[in-house]
Amino acid sequence: MADSASEVNAPAWPRDPDVKAEIETYRKAMKSYADNYSLHPWMENILAVESRLRILDLQEGHGDSTATEPGSPQDTWLYLEKALSDAFSTEPGRHLILLEGMNPRLAEVLGVKLDIPPEFWFSHWDYTAELRVFDPSIMNQGSSTYWKVPVPQLHSVAEDLTRPEGVYTICLGNCPRNIHYCGKAKQGLNVNNIVSYWGRTYAEKSWIALVLVDIPMGYLIPRFSPPSGFINPVLLRAPAQTLAVANHFDVVLSPLSYKTRRIYPLGTSMWDISVEAYKTERVIVTDDPFSATALIRNFIVCAWEAWNAHEIKRMNVVWRTDSRFYRGWNAINLDQKEEALVDQSKKASLGYESLMNERHQVQQSKSEIQQIIRAFRWDSVNYSSPQQDSTLRLAISNEARRWRELYDKLEWMDTTIAENMVMYAQRAAMEEAFAAKMQAIDTYRQTAAANEQAAAANRMARSSGQLAKIATVAVPCTVAASIFSMNGEFAAGERLFFVYWCVAIPMTLILLGWVIQKDIVALIGKMEERWKGSTADGSSIGSSYPD
Repeated sequence: MADSASEVNAPAWPRDPDVKAEIETYRKAMKSYADNYSLHPWMENILAVESRLRILDLQEGHGDSTATEPGSPQDTWLYLEKALSDAFSTEPGRHLILLEGMNPRLAEVLGVKLDIPPEFWFSHWDYTAELRVFDPSIMNQGSSTYWKVPVPQLHSVAEDLTRPEGVYTICLGNCPRNIHYCGKAKQGLNVNNIVSYWGRTYAEKSWIALVLVDIPMGYLIPRFSPPSGFINPVLLRAPAQTLAVANHFDVVLSPLSYKTRRIYPLGTSMWDISVEAYKTERVIVTDDPFSATALIRNFIVCAWEAWNAHEIKRMNVVWRTDSRFYRGWNAINLDQKEEALVDQSKKASLGYESLMNERHQVQQSKSEIQQIIRAFRWDSVNYSSPQQDSTLRLAISNEARRWRELYDKLEWMDTTIAENMVMYAQRAAMEEAFAAKMQAIDTYRQTAAANEQAAAANRMARSSGQLAKIATVAVPCTVAASIFSMNGEFAAGERLFFVYWCVAIPMTLILLGWVIQKDIVALIGKMEERWKGSTADGSSIGSSYPD
């Protein structure tokens, strides 16, 4: 088949061997970074990500920004080559590239043509990686050249009865973003999307800025098993209506049509809303390529504000649950059953653990907000546009205020949760004192019951002793009676009947005296002590009066 005219006249792609060699070298560099991982975009036999690309011309004087959407890496190369050639002309060129999803072929073309280091793509792929860019004097290039920030998004895992329960890696496109435990049921997940920026100035007042965002569709990959079969999309974004935070609404008012539409920052594709915004809104750009990201930064802060409202609502649920539980509990009620107290302690422990988790998430969000503030230059009060444009100054001031308010809310949440945790600790101390008091009362009750049992045992012992004494006295009498209980002269009323009394009465008296001897001696001793005590008291009273 004959080559078409466009292919013959293509200046660099795909016939130039130097370009092919340069792209191949770039591809090998990326694979050398990623080969240490079990899953990465440059591995063989992996499904390529369907990336979306839009190149915007933001040059002042052209009216609304014009957009081009290349259909292939070859078209992207040709467009970039033309844009760079225009950048060195007398008229400055300013372009913004919006890229959704990290397609390896597009990444190679953009990396080679725009002189983007492979570390940029690897840093976006690995959300834990950190990239710093320096000039030859080892001076940090700052946010005009590079930044990477997280953006909170809500996703939903569809129900799948065949999916085994376990720990999964959540990937957006080919990029791992989080680790979560998933079962068979449907559940919502918070997954931070990553937005990466690269800016490069090529000539006086000419630059190209690239913004890379994650795709909304993702996958669940078993954490501890090979990634085979990960191609099936099992992580589905829920409908936008279900992602709205209760009592929190975001609407967009168009100044031209006076029509409003509701948006859901936690469930909207960043690429879609950014492209729509750059179509309708005028962007004030400066000599700094960072200025091209104004609308994207607005969406990022909007998503964080919606997420903050979601977190405040969730934190209020924890507070209301705790207050409803303790409203009917009386710490003075000593008649509560032990099971109720144990159940209450368990609920208090769970409530404290919930607050700990909430505070950990708030502190993590604070750290991420601080990272964004540094990337967007809002930590420097001296930052201002080199161009004295009142509209731009107002936009910069408004954006900085929104980030400060967002951080202040997180600071308030952190402080409030800390105060509630202190109240939990005080409540735990009160419950501990209450439990100690109940234990003391229970010990007192047990001691009293033991004393009563001992007294009863003593009474029983005394009764047994008395019975023994009676038996001791009665037995000889019974023996004697049995001896003489016979007919004849020993019978009652006969001549020898007196012998019974002569035997029984002395034996009874002797045994009775022997039995009660100790009691009589003890009684006499007590009486002597009492008499001695009364005598001593009388003498002391008499000696107290003067002669």
